[in-house]
Order: sequence, then structure tokens, then C-alpha cells
Amino acid sequence: MSKFIQITKWLWRAWPIILLTAFGLIHYSLCLAFDTHISIINKLISASMQVIGGLIVLYSIDANMGMFKHHGLASIVWDWFGSFPLFKRTVTISAKGNSIGFSSCPTKLTVVRKCNTIEERLDELERQIEECHKLVHEKSRILNEQVAEVRIEMNTSLSGHGAELKRLSTLIEDSVVGGFKSQAFGVLLVIYGAALGAFN
Repeated sequence: MSKFIQITKWLWRAWPIILLTAFGLIHYSLCLAFDTHISIINKLISASMQVIGGLIVLYSIDANMGMFKHHGLASIVWDWFGSFPLFKRTVTISAKGNSIGFSSCPTKLTVVRKCNTIEERLDELERQIEECHKLVHEKSRILNEQVAEVRIEMNTSLSGHGAELKRLSTLIEDSVVGGFKSQAFGVLLVIYGAALGAFN
């Protein structure tokens, strides 16, 4: 049973040819059943095949456009009519505010003590050096935190771009490969109808 399903799936991959053959058999059956009206049947089938084929191709193009632009041929035509120069249009201006963040390091206010002796001056100097060391370490710590935050934001942005590229790659593959069969089927129907009309 699984082999039968596999063979059926394999055959259905050529569905444009199978459906075109089915349409040909229906056309042949109609001609046999109504042999006195073959000319009318050929004209009707020729016209309907060309119309159906053209609509299938248009539908496939519309579906491919919808993948990327999120709107199809109908909205393009509507926008074109809407852009007629004599129609009054209301213009909406939207202003977006940008927020700029400033990060600052903590500032320490040091008071210099008045020293009278050399020992007091040395002690004061050591105290100020110690405060400078603490301030440098604090600023270094804050700077490292900011660098880590920027790195995380960059990695998040890069992973987001990677996901977007993958999505676009899938869309392109779907639009090129997925839409090919329906477009080919539409073109085959148009050719069938045109050939039938030419040899009628």
C-alpha cells in the first residue's frame, strides 16, 4: 500500500500534464458525444481554456507578489485608480519622536582637607590617590557593563537579521519553485486553447 501511495505522489508531481491530458480527454469525449456541433465545442473550449489559463497565471503572479509585498494585483490597481490627479487626497503627517539616552558615570565630589604638617599632607595625598583608584575602577566597571549591553544588543540584532534573511530565502524559493507549476499549467492551457482556435 505504501508503494502505491509513493507512486501516486510521484505521478502527482506532474499534475499540470495530468490535468491537461484530462481536459483533452473531456474535449475528445464532448466531440464524440456531440459530433454535429464540433465547431461550436472547439470554439467554446478554445476560449475557455485561454481565459482559465490566463487567470491561473494571474493568480500565481498575485500570490507571489503577496508573499513579499503583503498585497496583490487588486490593491495595486486600486492604488492606481486612487492616485488619479483630480481626486482630492488627504495627506497624513506622522511625527515620530526619537529618544536619546545618555549614560553617565557617577561623579564624586572630593573635599580637599587643609593640612598643616607634611605627614597630614602625605595622608591626604594617599587618601586622594585611593579615591582616584576607586573612581577609575567604578568607571571601568560601568564601561564594561555598557560594552556588554551593546554586545548583547548587537548579537540580538544580528540573529534577527539572520532570521529575516532565512525567511526571505524561503519566500524566494516558494515563489520561484512553488509558483512554477501553476504558471506552467496556465501557459499550457493558453497554448491548448490558442492551438485549438487556430486549427478550428
